[in-house]
Amino acid sequence: MNHFDFRSLFAAVAIGCLMFPGVRAQESMANTAIAKYLDSQSIVVGWIDISKIDLYEFNAFQEKLGQPPQTNMAEVKATRDALVQLKVNRIYWISDLAGLMKGPESIVIPTPNPSAVAVLLQAINPTSAPDNVFEVDGDFLIGTTKQAVSNLRDKTGDVVPQLLEAMAAIDGPHGIVLAGPDNLAASMAGMMLAFASTQGEAYTKIAVEMAAHVSSIRWVAMSIELPPTSGRLQIEMKSADAAIQFVESVNKLSSSHPEIDATPLKVTAVDKSALLTTTSIDDTLKKLETLRKLLGAEPGSDAPNSMRNLALAMHNFHDSMDAFPAQSLVDQQGKRLLSWRVMVLPYLDQAALYQEFHLDEPWDSEHNRKLIEKMPAVFRSAGGNSKSGTTRFVAPLTDRSTMGRVGPAVRIQDIKDGTSNTIWLVQADESHAVIWTKPDDLVIDEKNPIGSMIGPETKRFAVSLADGSVRFLSRDNDATTLMSLFSIDGGEIIDSNAVK
Repeated sequence: MNHFDFRSLFAAVAIGCLMFPGVRAQESMANTAIAKYLDSQSIVVGWIDISKIDLYEFNAFQEKLGQPPQTNMAEVKATRDALVQLKVNRIYWISDLAGLMKGPESIVIPTPNPSAVAVLLQAINPTSAPDNVFEVDGDFLIGTTKQAVSNLRDKTGDVVPQLLEAMAAIDGPHGIVLAGPDNLAASMAGMMLAFASTQGEAYTKIAVEMAAHVSSIRWVAMSIELPPTSGRLQIEMKSADAAIQFVESVNKLSSSHPEIDATPLKVTAVDKSALLTTTSIDDTLKKLETLRKLLGAEPGSDAPNSMRNLALAMHNFHDSMDAFPAQSLVDQQGKRLLSWRVMVLPYLDQAALYQEFHLDEPWDSEHNRKLIEKMPAVFRSAGGNSKSGTTRFVAPLTDRSTMGRVGPAVRIQDIKDGTSNTIWLVQADESHAVIWTKPDDLVIDEKNPIGSMIGPETKRFAVSLADGSVRFLSRDNDATTLMSLFSIDGGEIIDSNAVK
């Protein structure tokens, strides 16, 4: 979140709402004002009340999750306070199905001072988001791209009634609702089954049973108070019987791993709804940890946020240097000195730490060795036991990978296999962690690439693709598929159905 980055804040709120929502807030505020921007393509509406967030406590909570903390909190707070003075409270995000995974783009800001707010948003940090566009529309400011503005102005059909019903169900300062046509439920069921297929036969069997109930979902509403001291997840079904059956399936699925106590994630049926609540920060953290274990998402659900930040830093590095960072900084004799992780520090809001390094000395020189303990949170993994100063975010090194091939640093045009088909970072397991400043990454055994990154107990692992997206892959992917994904210019034809 740089100065006041709506996308980062919405993403953090979404994580809080989607995974551990709890008790409803006490105050009420109508959301009907933004109905003019909703149409038949709108399936998600989210909102935050910036006047009701303790930014310092929220920042501390994110750090507990292993997510990189905001380093310039004084500037963020100053921007927030300036917006509040201009009568900005709620900021809305509206999305269709295609934009759901991209993050907030269609932003709506109700305010009696839209022109002044537009000037402020463009002035606070124009270099961080140069393509942002905001337009005044009566008592609203809408953005953040030209396409988003066009989508908000040009309505396609009438809004799905369930979406408005879900919005009315939330009586709190921050929330996200999801509702749409019947084919949306089918898409959700498909995604659920695709994930379950990576977890084993028993898990898949239960997921098939649960997916049968997804068509009975009318809407999903999530509310939260930040930092997540309380929240509520409500899944509204078509009938009370459907709610009971859905809850039974969800609880059966979550308890399908007897080695994990799934009690914190127990869902209850109330009337036509399935409910999950949390009542404190500790309760939220407990639910998070349980969810991580159940998903088999070791190395952790913090991975997507950290890896996206690293990917953005590497792309910004490319914009400045016309190439992605090399695997290591070397001296004139070719001796490796410092990791690429040090090189991207200025692009992670860590310029001050970067300037502390002696770039002409190796990572373990008397001076540089003292900086190991200052590892930024972006390189940490929540829920892990890595030694202080070590990271599990590493580059796979093969003779065709972005940081493994011999020669000059890779440019984006060198990735001929396509950035969406090329893995450039992985989150390894604890046994493969490296000292973050040391020019160490993972040399991949082409006959056993999985064993080069994770142990037999890890079912899934996070990878960052060169386009900046993050995925969790199954350990069941074969060696040929993985080696093809590591290659930047091998010319392999990758069957997306073969990637698990």
